[in-house]
Amino acid sequence: YRLKDRYGIDPSNVDTWKLKVDFGLDEKIVEEYENMRDGNGIIKLTLSLDFKLLKDLKDEIGDLKEDKELLDLLSKRNSSILAHGLEPIDEKTAKRFYEKVLEIARRSIKDFNKKIEWSEFPKL
Repeated sequence: YRLKDRYGIDPSNVDTWKLKVDFGLDEKIVEEYENMRDGNGIIKLTLSLDFKLLKDLKDEIGDLKEDKELLDLLSKRNSSILAHGLEPIDEKTAKRFYEKVLEIARRSIKDFNKKIEWSEFPKL
């Protein structure tokens, strides 16, 4: 969301020209992304690479790539049946992951709490 909203970068089809020209990223960094092209010539970023690009753009959310708690929670999520694995996830971990996601969303999305209020169904 942050890449698209703040920088106009589509993480499912990264334009390296934009990285170089619009954001002035170093040629060596741009080359790293160029080397990620798939067989169709498209650069698709994983969540981890989203954080890396944000860090390369000097965005404070990019620092979350170093957040040990977040990395641990993501690892548990990735191993769970909710994502790529078969392991169940316990309630405590699920709640902590939810809290961590809310914390990040509040930091990165302008007027997040107001947007949450707007998205609630009216009570009859």
